Amino acid sequence: GGPHISIMETGDFESMFPHMDFAIRGEGEIPLPMLADALENQRRTCRANHENHENCENHDNHESRTRDDTVETWQTAGTVHFRDIPGIVFKDTGSGEWVSAPPARHLHLDDFGMPAWDLMDPRSYRDRWFFWNPAEVGAPIITSRGCPYRCTFCAQNIVGGKRLRQRSLAGVFEEMDLLINAYGITDFEIMDDNFMMNMDFVEGFCRGILERGWKITWSCGGSRLDHLDLPLVKLMERSGCTILSVGLESGSQRILDYMCKDLRLETVRVKTSMITRNSTIKINGMFILGYPTETRADILKTIRFAKKLDIFAATFFTFLLLPGSPEFDRLLERGEITKPSFQAIHIDTHIYAPRGMSLNTLKRLYHRAYIEFYLRPGVVWRIFKAT
Repeated sequence: GGPHISIMETGDFESMFPHMDFAIRGEGEIPLPMLADALENQRRTCRANHENHENCENHDNHESRTRDDTVETWQTAGTVHFRDIPGIVFKDTGSGEWVSAPPARHLHLDDFGMPAWDLMDPRSYRDRWFFWNPAEVGAPIITSRGCPYRCTFCAQNIVGGKRLRQRSLAGVFEEMDLLINAYGITDFEIMDDNFMMNMDFVEGFCRGILERGWKITWSCGGSRLDHLDLPLVKLMERSGCTILSVGLESGSQRILDYMCKDLRLETVRVKTSMITRNSTIKINGMFILGYPTETRADILKTIRFAKKLDIFAATFFTFLLLPGSPEFDRLLERGEITKPSFQAIHIDTHIYAPRGMSLNTLKRLYHRAYIEFYLRPGVVWRIFKAT
């Protein structure tokens, strides 16, 4: 499972992954064990056929598979057909066409249990670039999947869906307890797409930490500030919240509306000020530059807006051509872009500029944004004190 195969069109599989046997679109927790069982049944069938002098793959001698001679056993495994596995992608050995079954999303995330931390000791990962407390022993944790918002730059719902699905607080605390007591974790990064959507859940999360007496810190990305109020901010601070990374996107209301961000600039001003002036929680504002239809004047608005906000840090990105997002599909349909390679799709690459703006101009504005935001005496001193 995961985003890359999920956002690809079926016709692109051959060129992108010519040696691929199977892939899974969407979430992999349910289909992956089904695929493993099907392959094991296939292996047993092939072995039985080989013992009966049938034309099949000799697994014991590690001979290469001859797909044309094993069509039936390759596509059928015991009583389970590969086509019946949710989200499965494979090449039909008879027709030569790629088969792609629709993915399925499981509503109850607690059924998946917690990650096998014994197989990936979090203490072994020292390059924790996404954590804001590098001196602490940290680990990522996911409490929910899905996001109902309709931002046109995002393709998250292809994998996670638009419906918010949350783990139980009991399940989340069980995993945190394991990480604290077995691995000495003292800092948690919540990796949800939209952790701040359900305020009751956030409140229960904070109170659960305080009730257990845990001396930890935590931060989260992908946050929205719409429903956040001062009592909850203070509760988050008491429970150890240190950083909120917030998708603010633009200082132009026109661009925010075009993105379908469902966010007002005044809301951003009020909420960021409330948090910064009444707590020790630091805000990292994230912005997109060079969005379709955006002008140089719009980008300068974003830079000025970021500088005026009560935020600790700002992260600027140029617009990412993300296959599967509504804006990508719109640009493709209009002939404004061609499909980029996956190698070119990275948050640190600059491969698109809106009409009427050169890529070099956008790059200069991108660097200008960082220079103007950070090379201010107050910001330099604030960061120096924090480190």
